Amino acid sequence: MPVQQLTNTKPRTGVPIHTTLWDNHVARRRTRNTRLKDDIMASPEQITEEGKQTVLPWESKEAFEALHDSLVEGYNPQGEQELVLTHLVAVTSWRYQRLLGIEAAFMASVAPAGTEHLAGPEQIVFDLFLDPVGQKRLGLVLRYVANASREWRYALAELRKVQKQRQSSGATPPVYIDESECETNAVQTSYLSRTQRRANERAERKAERRAGRKTTGIGFVSQSQPGTSKNQFDHAA
Repeated sequence: MPVQQLTNTKPRTGVPIHTTLWDNHVARRRTRNTRLKDDIMASPEQITEEGKQTVLPWESKEAFEALHDSLVEGYNPQGEQELVLTHLVAVTSWRYQRLLGIEAAFMASVAPAGTEHLAGPEQIVFDLFLDPVGQKRLGLVLRYVANASREWRYALAELRKVQKQRQSSGATPPVYIDESECETNAVQTSYLSRTQRRANERAERKAERRAGRKTTGIGFVSQSQPGTSKNQFDHAA
């Protein structure tokens, strides 16, 4: 989505990921206070079919498939529930990376001409906050990035929770991939202020606590939080 169009759209919050993936007209009727525990279910076939719409015409389908395959290889999902959650992690990760790219493009577009080598992201953000119009646009971009981050992190937290429950029951433990490198790269490209980063960290801790309180079920997630696999972002440019 072009940066200039972001001001004409309103980010949705509180909508379950699986609903957004396969039933957008239902999601639009949901209020901002919709909770994750809404009784909306989707089959893996429905999720996979709608997931095809994740890759935009100008994006690489092969890159998304490589990302998806790397997650399947890394987390080795067992059963329908884990397969669906793994797919959701891939979809939300792809969208998160797209929003990071939009954020970077926005920052580059508002940098004063001829001063790209002088103005760092902090100075650009500071200048935008002094401009009422720029402040609005920046806030909208940052909200989109933060929402995408929460969706991805929460989807991953749900997958890990389900696999941990399977592991504790005596089944084969899941194979995790080191995610420190990808998380570092994500932080380096997001240009968030200290306040924004702290807010994201608080939201992440809250989502982890909420995920821990949920009872075992289909395990679908909304747009609230946690981390990913090492190779996850290598293909999601």
